[in-house]
Amino acid sequence: MRKKRQAFLDTKKDKKHFDAFNVINVMLFFAVLLTFVLSLIATFVELASSQDKLSFVFSIVAKSLAILVTFVPFVCRKIFKIKFSKAMTSVYYLFLFVSLFLGGFINLGYTSIALNVFVQVCCAFLVGLLSLVFINNLFVKKQKAISPCFVALFVFCFSLAFCVCWESIEYICDVIFNVNIQNYANAVGQGALFDTMIDLCSDIFGAMVCAVVAYFGIKKSTEFVAFFSIERINKQSEIIETKENDEDTIE
Repeated sequence: MRKKRQAFLDTKKDKKHFDAFNVINVMLFFAVLLTFVLSLIATFVELASSQDKLSFVFSIVAKSLAILVTFVPFVCRKIFKIKFSKAMTSVYYLFLFVSLFLGGFINLGYTSIALNVFVQVCCAFLVGLLSLVFINNLFVKKQKAISPCFVALFVFCFSLAFCVCWESIEYICDVIFNVNIQNYANAVGQGALFDTMIDLCSDIFGAMVCAVVAYFGIKKSTEFVAFFSIERINKQSEIIETKENDEDTIE
């Protein structure tokens, strides 16, 4: 009888935990969406009278796309039947806020080198967590043995490769649209490379931190990787989830 009661209490605690996660994700969604919308409005106000029409168009398109990608978890779930775990949803929204809003739209690199380093480290760390999706789908779900060292190396390489591609995209945008994302304007010689190299060094550090976290996380339990998952919804799991939601509504 005591065991049944304890199991019941544990279940209730889990539901409260997940409910708290849902609240956090809803708050993150509206916070990210609001910042992107306000940033788009500010762009219209500031650049509508600008002579650089190409830069104006680039800013409008970039911020409009940012608003659209905010809805990716909802679109994947409703249309493609692909579900983001609650932890992965939080990581996704945090990444959008840090990388696009702090790092791109208001460009903290102009304000302070320390803030720029903070943004880059956070981005690399969050991308590393996103890479755990591949580890979960390729190994953990198939119950294959996996080395913590391999997970750490994969997370580090994935995060760093993504960040290098990001810097390449920034360079391409600077060349085509003349928007100075890499802060090279008015710089001479090595100074023109300063922003990019600071970003890459910060990315290396952030990727290393995430790799260490992943190493100890999966060494303790493979559930750490499963916590950050993106998976297809089958009919059985959808029925179970619907019943749980109905029970929560009745309670």
